[in-house]
Amino acid sequence: MEQHVRKILIGFAVTLTLILLAALIVPSFIDWNRFKAEIESQARLATGRELTIGGDISFSVLPAPTLAVADVALANIPGASETPLLRLKRLDAQISLLPLLTGKIKIARFDLQQPEIFLEITPEGQNNWTFAATPQAEEASAPATVPETGEANGAAPDIRLDELNIRDGAVTYTNRQTDTQLQITGIKATLSANSLQGPFTIDASVTLNGTALALESSVGNLAGTRATPVTATLDIDSGKGRIDFRGSVADPGPALRVSGAVGASGKNLSALLATLSQLPGSGAPPATLPPFLAQPYHLAFDMTATSDLVRIRDLAARLGDATINGSGAVEIGADTNFEMLLSANTLDLSNWQFANTSSSKPASTNPQADDTAANGGTAAIPATGNSLLPENISGTVGVAVQAVKFNGDFVRDIALDLQIAKGNANLRNLSLNLPGSSKFRLSGAAVATDGKPSFGGRMSFSSESLRQLLAWSGTDISAVPEERLRRLNAKAELNVTPELAQIYALTATLDSSSVSGGLAYALRARPSFGVELKIDQLNADAYLPAAAPPQGATATAKPKSGGTGKSAEPSPLAILDSFDSNFKFSVDALTYQGVVLKALTLNGTLLDGQLQLAQAAIGDVAGASINLRADLKALSSVPEGTARLQLDAKNLAGIATLTGLKLPVPAAQLGAAKLTADFGLSPADGVKSSLDATLGGTRLDARMTVTQLSLSEPAATLERAQLKLDAKLENASLAALSKQFNLPLAPGAGADAPVSLT
Repeated sequence: MEQHVRKILIGFAVTLTLILLAALIVPSFIDWNRFKAEIESQARLATGRELTIGGDISFSVLPAPTLAVADVALANIPGASETPLLRLKRLDAQISLLPLLTGKIKIARFDLQQPEIFLEITPEGQNNWTFAATPQAEEASAPATVPETGEANGAAPDIRLDELNIRDGAVTYTNRQTDTQLQITGIKATLSANSLQGPFTIDASVTLNGTALALESSVGNLAGTRATPVTATLDIDSGKGRIDFRGSVADPGPALRVSGAVGASGKNLSALLATLSQLPGSGAPPATLPPFLAQPYHLAFDMTATSDLVRIRDLAARLGDATINGSGAVEIGADTNFEMLLSANTLDLSNWQFANTSSSKPASTNPQADDTAANGGTAAIPATGNSLLPENISGTVGVAVQAVKFNGDFVRDIALDLQIAKGNANLRNLSLNLPGSSKFRLSGAAVATDGKPSFGGRMSFSSESLRQLLAWSGTDISAVPEERLRRLNAKAELNVTPELAQIYALTATLDSSSVSGGLAYALRARPSFGVELKIDQLNADAYLPAAAPPQGATATAKPKSGGTGKSAEPSPLAILDSFDSNFKFSVDALTYQGVVLKALTLNGTLLDGQLQLAQAAIGDVAGASINLRADLKALSSVPEGTARLQLDAKNLAGIATLTGLKLPVPAAQLGAAKLTADFGLSPADGVKSSLDATLGGTRLDARMTVTQLSLSEPAATLERAQLKLDAKLENASLAALSKQFNLPLAPGAGADAPVSLT
């Protein structure tokens, strides 16, 4: 009996062994490719897309269950490009056999070779990554009654992933509506997970639009209620930048809480910014970056973040040897509120290096004037409606720096107080103290009206030692006498839009002079500005260097004749063709070379190389008034146009003294003088002028024409120029004329008569 039972057991064992061997070996001999059609059909039902398996399918159990699939492609949607949504060169998956016998799944290896994903938005706005299952698939997925198991009761299946490898992957995103594209290439990643709840580790590298990124990260076990440790390091472009996070994650889900230390560092901030500018969403890369950014940098702070609050503490930002500290918080919800505070004791910037067409009417100094926006102007700040920023964002920014060392001196007490509310920005204070006991303050508000942003505010400036401030700024004032440029006080209002910057309601005192008026500058490619200034009195002699003693006669070069025009000097007026302007200056009293000039006025417009001088006048100089008007064009080449000069004097004594002119007879004897001179410049007609002058009772009427004189080379063509002069001298009395000029032409008694000389 015992022997019979033994034979039965042996037979059962042999049979079971054969069955197991068959189960392990037979799958290796099955042609799995014959199941391609069924797999593709099921994929089509589930996704609504065509799945194509172009390579072989293989499956084996020994030495471990292994699945391999080659050349897989998932079709794109109609209307998109012909490129498939997904293309995979090969998939290899290996599952450990022994854990399966205990109900555990251990994926020893899962390899994806050359996976390529092509995400696309069509011109009609449809994306290709949203799947729509077929009706048959929806019916097949209807709920069914299943027995309750541990998994059904919420327990996660025991799955372990030893190694997930991605080799030479790529993701391409194309938006055909906006004609933009994002490319992630060279994807190389290794991921492992002890279970679906972690711990996880990942080591990955990609190239994003040409920029290399590398990530190393580990995440602890997410199961339970304790915080899960998380570490992550991101390397940017092979060492140009590095970002580190060391912290924890708690309560995954709606109550997620992240806390930890964040750090960023690199050897050259300028190189990092240039690299980041190539990434999508960063805008156009800057043409040049300030040289001082080419220094090592470091940023560190502690953070705590939940779904509705982000708080930053112990922030330290260092660039070179300069460090600034701070803290901040952002409350996130229907309304977003933020607060940021930055501070520093002393920043030493001594070694920092800072600096590296359209036409329209000139800018107006009137703040209510129409804007002078033109094509080619600066880009407008985005704004919508009457808000510069979204109206649900509010907050404050505060900056306090005790001192900044730069250029051998200190800028002290730098303070910024900025408030954001109801979509607009309120600059409550920006102030700083400069060298020379100088103070600057600015306040105002940035708003948007009908989608157009603007900044309006007030500024003030005072300096007890303007010379010291100018010397610190690098301005050479050695030629200005020491007793001048001492004190300056100024205040003004300003308005800035993307097209125009205006300073108006300006009042200032410089030494003993008072100034009022306004300035405007149009922000466009061609310089364009407006200026209106009124000065009460100015002693120019006090600001000019003392005249140098004569050093002997200086030889005067004789103009060469017969010039061809090829070596002509540029017109001295050419600079006036490089900008546009309207200008209005007035000075009540100007002292120059000991002479007091009163009621000075300069008023005109310069536009597209044409000068319209409405008035250049001196109300009183040495008892005379002078006025000049002109209309000139082609200033950069051969000027042409007209001009009129007028002079009116009770007598010529003052003018003679001022100019050093020796009069043949006493000025009182010559009488009052009036002069009107008209000039005309034309490339075709040469120079034409007329003179209408009266001196006492004598009148001179003259007409002069100069031809064959090249206005582009006047010195070279002077010798061949032809002069035509017509003049007429008149006086109602020969006796009066003789007496006026002490001429020996006095007529006899009763013989006086009018005089007319041509």
